[in-house]
Amino acid sequence: MEKAPFFTVIVPTYNQAQYLGQALDSLLAQTYPGWEAIVVNDGSTDSTGEVIDAYCRKDSRFRAFNKENGGVASALNVGLREARGRWICWLSSDDLFDTKKLEIHREWIAKYPDCYFFYSHFKYLYDTTGLITYPYLRKIRDQRWQVLEMLRLNFVHGNSICVQRDAWVRAGMFNEELRYGQDYDMWLRLLVLYPATFIPWRTCTTRQHALQETKTFPRATGFDSAKAAINFINEHTFARLVPLVNLGDVGMARKALVKALDVAADSSGFVYMLGPHPALILRIMEWAWGDDASGAIATKQTVQRWAREVSCQYSGTAFGFLWKAVAAASEFPRCKFDYQAFSAASIAEANYWRLKSEGNQKADELHRYLERFEKLLLPETSVTSRGKKQEVVIICQEGTYLSSVGKDNATVRLARNLIKTGHMVLLVGLSTPCTGFIDGVMFVGADSHESLEHAIRSLRPIDVLVGISRPYTDRMPCALKYLNVPTLDKLVLPESVRNGLAASELVKSLWDILDGLPMRMSKTQVILCLLSRHGQMGGGGGK
Repeated sequence: MEKAPFFTVIVPTYNQAQYLGQALDSLLAQTYPGWEAIVVNDGSTDSTGEVIDAYCRKDSRFRAFNKENGGVASALNVGLREARGRWICWLSSDDLFDTKKLEIHREWIAKYPDCYFFYSHFKYLYDTTGLITYPYLRKIRDQRWQVLEMLRLNFVHGNSICVQRDAWVRAGMFNEELRYGQDYDMWLRLLVLYPATFIPWRTCTTRQHALQETKTFPRATGFDSAKAAINFINEHTFARLVPLVNLGDVGMARKALVKALDVAADSSGFVYMLGPHPALILRIMEWAWGDDASGAIATKQTVQRWAREVSCQYSGTAFGFLWKAVAAASEFPRCKFDYQAFSAASIAEANYWRLKSEGNQKADELHRYLERFEKLLLPETSVTSRGKKQEVVIICQEGTYLSSVGKDNATVRLARNLIKTGHMVLLVGLSTPCTGFIDGVMFVGADSHESLEHAIRSLRPIDVLVGISRPYTDRMPCALKYLNVPTLDKLVLPESVRNGLAASELVKSLWDILDGLPMRMSKTQVILCLLSRHGQMGGGGGK
């Protein structure tokens, strides 16, 4: 019976015949001989197949597999299924291994027998000039924070990895829906199970050339990575984001909390590449306000302090407005945070409209990504807003419980239309104390009239406060009760909304009002939207 190789090197390739031979030569040059290479032809239409056949004839350690084009992830999955080695590496077909790559890994595997996941440093080779550079790599040596730091930045280079076969089996296959972020998604899933050990050797070389997909669509990697990060947070509690930390230890729990808040407060992090959202923040708050949090009072106060400071640091931006809402929600006396999954597509769409209204060219790339990978057909019409992008807080009508409404709720549709004009919008209403997203619109729910008033005061300064109410109710409308408070400017009832309009008319009226406001306002502008008995701004838990 043939002895299984120690290493399996998976080489996915698509239309890179001009580079593939050099990649395979770098395997033949390895000083450690105990390897096999699974070369997966992902439906190439050039001479890639002929190159593979030639190397298979040259050395029996090369094994060829052919498939229809499905992307890198699908080719890597073929390799994982066919691998016979105890340890698995990845070599892109336009890149190179250092001659001692496998020998170095073999030494480190013997040195750290309890480690299942290694990664190393790398070099760049510029194809047009032949120049080799030695880039800086951010190393996360403290394994306790590797998962959190991966949400900030991908610090694992794909060609540098060496992973034990059993770890791959447990982590699962590559996500084939992620055409650009399949590696980042896999590192997250591996790290939550197996902390990685960094090898301070440059064991591989990455070629920089014009035909790379990362060159033809450079932002796609960031978009895909953000999608993977959001989905990962949806599936993992805070405790699982710090798998090596004993959260029952007050001192360690505090360190984990501060590290997580530091990542969540970094607006440039991978997790926010599709746009601002509170997914990581809410995972933190779910734990901090839960029954298992150590030093509960101090923990909550730490979150509240960070939320206030970050909202001030990013004042006037969508990211700062998000943290302002979090700060307000965190101050409810009886708040509880039950995490609900976020839609990466909804977050991205809301950010697209924000960028579009600003005339930001990034909107075009995000539009391309949403259309290609999320199948969202967004209109090309311009939605530029004439004035300052206002912070708009909409107080929902009495009986609208935010924790149960859906995306078809008319108030949610109103908020989404205002977002399309570039304004920053937050829904506030009676609900189980919570905060979250409804179809890309952030909301804060209060469980009493007193908490609702407290939330409004906590959100100050506010540019515009919009109240939704009906004039025929016998009791004082919730919007009237809390909009007409002494700390705010006098109630404004423009003629365009005073007569009680349907939702479709109300959207245009509010748009015109907001665009007509001055760039800087010393007081909050308050707009009460009174709806007719047959108006469309329905309440309750339904549409």
